[in-house]
Amino acid sequence: KKYRRYVTAFEDYLSKDHESSMEILNEADREGKKTNALAATRDQLSKDYGQIRLEVYQLEEMWRLAKACYDFVHKISARTRGSVISEEIARETEEERQDKGKDGADELMGLI
Repeated sequence: KKYRRYVTAFEDYLSKDHESSMEILNEADREGKKTNALAATRDQLSKDYGQIRLEVYQLEEMWRLAKACYDFVHKISARTRGSVISEEIARETEEERQDKGKDGADELMGLI
């Protein structure tokens, strides 16, 4: 009888221990699934972040190239056109030529 009581108590203990162990295993399985889902999200975000960084780098490089081209064209055009003073002189010279052309046309019309 005493032996039977010990066996029953031990089986009760094993049953409760098994239940709590199964609950812990199920909880661990749920947490593992959550961890895998979070890891997948983290990996996707990391991939997206890397892609965005690459695009930003490419845009920065394009901007640097565009700025270098702009600076180059600006320097070349400034040399071609000359300074503001030489542009003013060229404009005055052109106006004088046009005025002489009108006078010459009037003289020719007077001869006809």
